Order: sequence, then structure tokens, then C-alpha cells
Amino acid sequence: FFSECKPNHSIAPTLNSTMATSEEEPKATAAPLSLSSVRDRYPNLFREYTRLSDREQYTHDDIGDLPGVGPPPIDAATGLLTTIMHVDFMAPLSENPPGMSRMTTTSDANRFCMFVWKMMNACESGSVGGDACRQFEVLNAALDDALAQTLNQLSKFDHLLGWTTAAAHHGLHALLYRGDPERNRSLFKVAADAWKKLFEEIGPASDGNAVAVAATTTATTGVDDAYRKFAVFMCESFGKILRSARKEYGDHARYTFNFIKRPRAPKAVASSVPAAATAAAASSFAVAAASAGGNQKENSAPPQENIDDDEPEPWELEGWVPTTKGGKQKTPNVIRGELQRYIDQCKADGSKTQTS
Repeated sequence: FFSECKPNHSIAPTLNSTMATSEEEPKATAAPLSLSSVRDRYPNLFREYTRLSDREQYTHDDIGDLPGVGPPPIDAATGLLTTIMHVDFMAPLSENPPGMSRMTTTSDANRFCMFVWKMMNACESGSVGGDACRQFEVLNAALDDALAQTLNQLSKFDHLLGWTTAAAHHGLHALLYRGDPERNRSLFKVAADAWKKLFEEIGPASDGNAVAVAATTTATTGVDDAYRKFAVFMCESFGKILRSARKEYGDHARYTFNFIKRPRAPKAVASSVPAAATAAAASSFAVAAASAGGNQKENSAPPQENIDDDEPEPWELEGWVPTTKGGKQKTPNVIRGELQRYIDQCKADGSKTQTS
């Protein structure tokens, strides 16, 4: 896969530093997905391919054959073009480098990934807004087809991994820059939730003390430990691209990709301020919480180190609500009371607050 791609700046350095590459020129070893296979197996993706092909054909009809190029090649089985925006969908696939676990050249994951990745490239015609619309439709259709793989868990895992890898390696510049933020967030959430469910069903990775459990999981789902870890790596890479979009494109491009459940260590707070009140204060009065955090007293716990700045706070996650220790949602009156006690405490010890 990676020898075929011309990597986008967003993720190529990470991939190249993680996976070994051969010093020899990779040799073509497998045929790509045929358009008739796409038509039969992935109807939503085939619909979008048909639109891209028709658009290319209309353009060709308007300007005629390019000098020395001739008419575009046509697939005999479907009547659609096989080259769109200079992207050859029938070019043989090159051998994948080591380190990609079961995502081999001839696997469903790789073939689906390559086809989606090429379609993303075929969407690019120079109009960023138009490119964003086409890319969304392609990713949305591909995700629908991936989630429709109900034969077994491995099939859904393969296709969801292909979708994630294609999106991550492409970089989605136009989509993140000019795409509709609400539609994008909805798309990414569906993909992340699907991963979260799959990882829960498959179970955690083995840690040396769970070899028997890992073997049982592999036999049941077909997903071994190395394949799971590779999928986690790709999801993390895609998540970094989405989280960095806000800095690159502006506040409208604020995205997350919460694809797996992880235990979250409680953050250190001043001993005189309840943790729940601190979280509520940060949620409702971001300025006050930020100011108070910069004026902690000597009895405050030291700040944690090596924290990923891209990690979203609990209150930034979709669906978060403040809860009691018993797990019940707090009422507005309870939250107001905690906020008031927090502000009163800040006033008493001289910390800055929103009302100072």
C-alpha cells in the first residue's frame, strides 16, 4: 500500500518511521479490485465511482482527446472509465512492506483501502470546496459499505481498517479545510463508534500474561494481537490528523476520534477544591478555570508531565455530563452551588476568577 501511495504530509513521516521499507523497488504482485467487484460488493462506493467517471467523461467530451494521449480507457464490464483525474484504478498493486501484520497485498483490507484512497485522489480537481464535497461522499459511501460487512468480525475489521488507513494516509486537506464541520463530525463519530464496538468485542491486546486469552480471541474473531495493534496505530494516526486540523484550518475544524475506551487518570487539583466542582467550573467557565489553574497554591499537587496536549478533556467529549459519585447526573442547582463555592474559595485564597 505505502509503496503505491505518494504520501500526504500529514501522516507519511509517522508511517515511514514506524514501518520498515524494502531497499529494492517493489514488484507488482496483485490485481486491484475490479470495477465489477466493486459494483457487486460495495454498491455505495460504486455509485460514487460512477459519478466521478461520468464527470470525467463529460470533461473529456468537452475538451476532446489530449495530444498524444487518446481516449480514456473504459472498463468492458461496467462501461465506466478506469482512469479518473490521472488516477489509474487498474494499475497492479505493489507488495506491502513488512510491519503491516495481516494487511497483506491481496487482503480485503488492502484492496479496499487502495480503491478508497485512489477515489479520494480522483476527487481532486483544484476546486477545494468541490473537492471537499466529493471526498465526503466517497468516505461516507465507503464507510457504509465497510459497516455493511456482516459475514464476521474479521470482515468488518478488515474493511474498517482499510477505510481508516486510506483516510489517514490521504490527509483529507480539502475535507477538513472546506467541508461541512457538522457532517464531518458525524462521519468521524460513526467510524470511531464502530471501532470502539469492535475493540470491545475483540478484547484488549495481550500483555504477556494473557497469551491463552489472546489465542482464544484470535480463534473466535480472526483478529490476532499484532493485527489489533496495527489497527490501533492507524486509528491513533488518523486521530492526530483530526485533532491537528483546528490549528491548521481554524476553530471550525475541531474534531476528535475517540475510537477506544481507555482508563483516564484523574487530574491533580488543589486539595481544597472538589474534583467535580473543578470539572464543572472548567466546563461552564473556561476562563475562570484556566486562570485558577495558573495560580495554584503550594499544597496543590504538581502538574503531570508528558501529557498529550491533543487529548480532549472529559467535558470536550460528546455526550459528557457532570455526575455525582453515584453516577447520577447533577442538577443545575447542584452545579451552581459547586461553582459558587469554588469561586468563593478562589476569592478567599486570592486566586483570580472570572468575577475578579
